[in-house]
Amino acid sequence: MLPTVHNFDSFGYDKRIFAGDPWPRESWAMLFDPRARGRLALVDEPAIGLFDAALAAEASGAVRFENIGDMTPAELAALFRFLRARLDEGFFARCWTTNEEGARLLRRGETAIQSMWSPIYNQLGPVSPFIREAAPEEGYRAWHGGMSIARHVSGAHLDMAYEYLDWWLSGWAGATMARQGYYISAPAAIRSYLTPAEWAYWYDGKEAATDLVGVDGKTLVVPKGAKRSGGSYVERARRIAMWNTAMDEYNYASRLWSRFVADVNRKMR
Repeated sequence: MLPTVHNFDSFGYDKRIFAGDPWPRESWAMLFDPRARGRLALVDEPAIGLFDAALAAEASGAVRFENIGDMTPAELAALFRFLRARLDEGFFARCWTTNEEGARLLRRGETAIQSMWSPIYNQLGPVSPFIREAAPEEGYRAWHGGMSIARHVSGAHLDMAYEYLDWWLSGWAGATMARQGYYISAPAAIRSYLTPAEWAYWYDGKEAATDLVGVDGKTLVVPKGAKRSGGSYVERARRIAMWNTAMDEYNYASRLWSRFVADVNRKMR
């Protein structure tokens, strides 16, 4: 696999709900803070939302994992007992599947804390000043994507496949991803495609020297003076709680997750 786009994800929360937060620092345990009861959403993806829930359960002291990226059947059973208890207590609003849906939940005030993907922060509209990207004291849930070439590809098709891989690391694509909050595995190539203010904000963790626009070249996504939560790329990369993985018990975890999400959605109807 050719490594390409990656990021360090956490959760977003409404600062108005967590005003005067007693936590010494932001924590995954905030997902199950009583103040967010009824307004919690997780992303409906067993390799992502499940880990957000696991990080929150462990941070709250309810469940312990020997290796959170590769849970045992007993650990998965304990995690879902915990989640079902929180469901019965009315913590969950719903689960979301797309950036647009995740942003809509926050814009409408249906959620106060939830799993977040980086582009969602650029789609919050009037509630944007109130939503903060957490930098959890336990660390981020990190992930890395990439591309592979099928073994049977040969000849001109193989040449084109390599050209496409090269294009992803040639600069433009990485700069486009940077404007959505993502990182690329060959960052030096993208500097000429970003303004100095964009590079300083997205990679160096500095205050935005000017208003920054998104991938359409028009929509304001970062106001002048803003600073990215978690700091620079290096600072964020030094604080990783776990990497997204397909655990040995993924099939079992996926079945448990699907049943749980169905029950969340059923309760919300």
